[in-house]
Amino acid sequence: LRQKGWDPGHASVLYYNLGAIYWKLGQKDKTVEALEAALREDPRNDEAREQLRLARESLSKVGD
Repeated sequence: LRQKGWDPGHASVLYYNLGAIYWKLGQKDKTVEALEAALREDPRNDEAREQLRLARESLSKVGD
């Protein structure tokens, strides 16, 4: 998205929303990837950081 001239803040929101969609679809690995991308675009995105923590926690419980 950055190559297309997207503002990092907007790109972060798009990746965050993509992560939410993946979460609803039960695709937790893709959720983590999207939320990591959101944070790469805007490291100050606290909502993405918290959701990423929860997604990783959920993945670790699946592995238990």
